[in-house]
Amino acid sequence: MFDTSDPYQGKNGMGEPAKDRYATLDSRALTTLMLNPELSPDEQRDVIAAFSRLNPSDRGNSLVGVLRTMISKAGQYSEDYMMSMIDLLATDPAATATAAMISLLPNIAEGAFAGRKGISEEFREYYYQALVTRRRDGDREVWRRLTPKLDDETLLMIIKDPAAEPLRKFVNPLKLIDRMPEPRRSRLLRAAVVRTGAKEGWEALMTLMKKK
Repeated sequence: MFDTSDPYQGKNGMGEPAKDRYATLDSRALTTLMLNPELSPDEQRDVIAAFSRLNPSDRGNSLVGVLRTMISKAGQYSEDYMMSMIDLLATDPAATATAAMISLLPNIAEGAFAGRKGISEEFREYYYQALVTRRRDGDREVWRRLTPKLDDETLLMIIKDPAAEPLRKFVNPLKLIDRMPEPRRSRLLRAAVVRTGAKEGWEALMTLMKKK
């Protein structure tokens, strides 16, 4: 992974210190630059370092927007590069970063089963592990507010994705579904029985058989 706390100290092609290469760019310009799939590994590291020096309020939603685009075009971007963006979000002290990371869940879940073009299990697990580190008092309020709003497909994918074990332990999607009103509760539990693995499907079946 990239060390965003210790920007690259080499020289760029113009003899300029690499850590200053993008120092004058604002968040919009850096966001555009991040999405250039032709960046070299050194340039990727430099733009991440420049982005890390921005005010956190200027970068959370921008990073999520970049990651959404990259996930939709998996294979065009290095997953190490994408993981370095997850690092920035995970270490952001503001609770808004937690909200931003949770908002990325549908994209991660959708990318989990997109065939050859999907994001790797390693990347998904890295994201889920980073997400569940968000447990400050302000973060917990964000979790309480946003997890009940997750859409049906995202909940089912969290149950199904083997990489999502850290997140399943933290948010317990079956419990979230069990608290839903009928007929949504029964419909989702039946879908979980059919579409998920043996262990998760059995747990969904036991939950379905419980009386509300």
